[in-house]
Amino acid sequence: MRKNQYEEALFKCEDERFEIDMVIDCNASALRLLEPLAEELALFAKTNGSAGGASGAGAVGGSLFAAATGLYYSLARNVFVFIVYSFAQ
Repeated sequence: MRKNQYEEALFKCEDERFEIDMVIDCNASALRLLEPLAEELALFAKTNGSAGGASGAGAVGGSLFAAATGLYYSLARNVFVFIVYSFAQ
């Protein structure tokens, strides 16, 4: 059965809303995984008296890389390298 223009627009709107909900859920999941790591990095910076450094990035690097890999597999390496270099400065 062929849909009229209004049904087509409604279907497209519902489809786009579903995709946006999926992106929101993915981002919420990323926040839940990365917030404890941010707290750990902040605690590490306080105890060592610095904002990071190569040793600071390596201390939690494995768990950070695992979290990023699970969420954004194709971009995980670039994200990890960016974070490591930002702490090395």
